[in-house]
Amino acid sequence: MKNSPIHQCRLAFGLMAAVFLIALAAAFRFSTPLPGAVESEPFRLESGWSVVRDGRPLPIESLPCEISADGETLAITRSLEGLPAIPKGAFAVGTRYESIRVWADGALVYEAAQGKEHALGSMWHFIPREPFSEASALTVELRRYSGGETWNLSEIYYDAPDSIRFHLIKRSLPALAFWVLSTIAALLLFLAAGFFAVRKSPLAYPQASLALFMLLSGLWILLDSKVTTLWGGNYALTYFLSYAAFYLLMVPYLVYISIMLKNRNRALGWLAWCFIGNAGVCLLLHLFGLVPIRNTAFTVHFLIVLTIAVSSWEFWKSAVRRKETELRWTFLGAAAIYLTGFFSIILYHLGALRPANSTPLFAWGLLVLMLCMTLDAVSSVSRFWKQKDFIDHYRRLAVQDRMTMLQNRNAFQLRLKELSAAVPECLAFVVFDLDNLKVINDQRGHHVGDQAIYSVARCIQEHFEALGQCYRIGGDEFCAVVPGRRAVAEIPKALDRFHRAIARQKRSGLPLDTSFGWASREFSEGEASAFAIQSLLREADRQMYENKQKKKGQVLA
Repeated sequence: MKNSPIHQCRLAFGLMAAVFLIALAAAFRFSTPLPGAVESEPFRLESGWSVVRDGRPLPIESLPCEISADGETLAITRSLEGLPAIPKGAFAVGTRYESIRVWADGALVYEAAQGKEHALGSMWHFIPREPFSEASALTVELRRYSGGETWNLSEIYYDAPDSIRFHLIKRSLPALAFWVLSTIAALLLFLAAGFFAVRKSPLAYPQASLALFMLLSGLWILLDSKVTTLWGGNYALTYFLSYAAFYLLMVPYLVYISIMLKNRNRALGWLAWCFIGNAGVCLLLHLFGLVPIRNTAFTVHFLIVLTIAVSSWEFWKSAVRRKETELRWTFLGAAAIYLTGFFSIILYHLGALRPANSTPLFAWGLLVLMLCMTLDAVSSVSRFWKQKDFIDHYRRLAVQDRMTMLQNRNAFQLRLKELSAAVPECLAFVVFDLDNLKVINDQRGHHVGDQAIYSVARCIQEHFEALGQCYRIGGDEFCAVVPGRRAVAEIPKALDRFHRAIARQKRSGLPLDTSFGWASREFSEGEASAFAIQSLLREADRQMYENKQKKKGQVLA
């Protein structure tokens, strides 16, 4: 059905993929190719800098620092005299900007991200030293995002690029560890979802939703750390994919909650569509140069606040009112993510958090939520296996004889229907009957009769199970269904071994004797029918009764 949860889940995931395609289009449309590091604590250029104002340099005490200055641009300069000679050395500049230009003695040696639509911010720029090795001064010119903002000058390094890169990677280890753990967890959950999908279990979609949530969480934290920009390339790819991951992060989370709560609240579904639509619209607005995506953050923040309100109410009804346990741990994890997320949004809009790299507080909440959701996922899988074992147990009771552990008459009738639909080229029935069971019960007791039935069943299973399926079709009647020419050819040998086994049982003192009969037939294609199968079974049964009557005649004689 088109309105089913599964259909909506598929549609949501498909639209999320479309949003990522838009993000990729934006990344290549506003491509910002920059040279990455080519070559382990780097040399910091923390001192010696001056702000250029009215053509005059005013000393800066030290970096990092904040500078209040009018105008759209800020230029800082530093003498290059006395810097150590580093083979293949480079300057690494990391700061928030709309555009950046680097000058060496008045000659432009580097520029990146000109224009608001290219304003990627907080990336690392590696400027090779060699082209201006004879220059006496370095000037870095920055253009601010918008008027009224304080200039935030962070870090400038001068060293071998690999040394700088190693230092920055080491500093980003928490983000890298978060990404690795979340990616591994996501892959394991995707495997679990595939397993449940093969088994046509309803657990497949919540497992896939949880995996996608973890994958997006790790991707966003990784991209926001900007560690992926250390190797150069298209820096816009990091920027736009980071926004796409963040804007879509709540979609699989809402899908997961909606499925686990059995889709009781339609508002959760509508919020998921709103997140997808918002992400797509915001990226398209930037793609066509209408609104920079960094100016649309308030929309996703508003949706997050709505999600907090709606899902909190649903959690309260589920965990407190209805005493449900499906999302018991997720409820606690949601409290952590809502608290950290809410405060992160407030601090972001108050300016207390840097607009870039503002994820540390939220990342802790994400980690707690992911752990709690994983606990609920493990719990749901555990419930699935318990329920499966329960169902399998009663399914076995329906088709298995509890005394002999052979398949029962119900299973035998189902097998006859299967054979009528698709009969093998050669088929045989071997019918067994325990002789004188009533006499055994009357003279030696029912417990001896039961032992006789069990012993015959074991002998039949031991010698005929390798050839086909064995059934107990009545109180003292058994049947082996043997398909295939090779197996049918082995029936006389199997019967001989069966007789010797019965004889051994009889010598041990158990009053055991059986009659048997069997019949086989080869079927041509399209010949099989229920009537033909039943005729073959009646022929085997007739042979068994002839064998029984012959034995009675021998006894009377």
